[in-house]
Amino acid sequence: MQSTTHFGGFPEEGIEFLLGLEKNNRKEWFEQNRSVYETALLAPLRAYVTEMGDRLRRDLAPMIVAEPALNRSLYRIYRDVRFSKDKRPYKTQVAALLWEGGEKHHAPGFYFQLDARNVMFGAGIYQLLPSTLDRFRRCVDEKKSGERLVKIIAALKAEDMEIGGQALKRAPRGYPPDHPRVDLLKHKGLYTMIELPGPPWLHTAELLDRAEAFFRKMGDLHRWLRENL
Repeated sequence: MQSTTHFGGFPEEGIEFLLGLEKNNRKEWFEQNRSVYETALLAPLRAYVTEMGDRLRRDLAPMIVAEPALNRSLYRIYRDVRFSKDKRPYKTQVAALLWEGGEKHHAPGFYFQLDARNVMFGAGIYQLLPSTLDRFRRCVDEKKSGERLVKIIAALKAEDMEIGGQALKRAPRGYPPDHPRVDLLKHKGLYTMIELPGPPWLHTAELLDRAEAFFRKMGDLHRWLRENL
């Protein structure tokens, strides 16, 4: 694990780097500005992961994986262009995922993303594995756990949070189209998110407090997924 420093926000130079990358998405420009990426984006992102992991372990997610290394909690900035018509080599955002139990992208987790204009916080599972998807549907179908999830989703929407996750157009096989929770049964992933346009606290340590507050509002969804799947 790489060393980190105390999180103090993302410097304005980091936002300027992302704006520049949008206009100059090529290797030559990136290499010329790599030091800014590493000091104004990557270093604070590592510190964010470490400190957020400590906060979430206290009571919300005791087994959270928060490893401030690329390909662990930190996403690489390089795009996979092998099968894409878009050959731009770099993503124009930085992101991190802290997850609890199971395989990284198929376990409940807490997501953070920063681009030149917005900051995003999210929680849930982006894509359910086939075996997990079957358990998810059985839990949605079961009255007690299913109705509990409905209340959790309603509370998140009341906080102006979006609900996402790839969904089928029809009820999955074995479930009636008039099932009281058919919309949830259609989900192949389930997550919540909120996106904010460039808040002033982005450049300060207050971002940690704000992120934790959002994650705690999303905590019931995280617990439901962890306990049921």
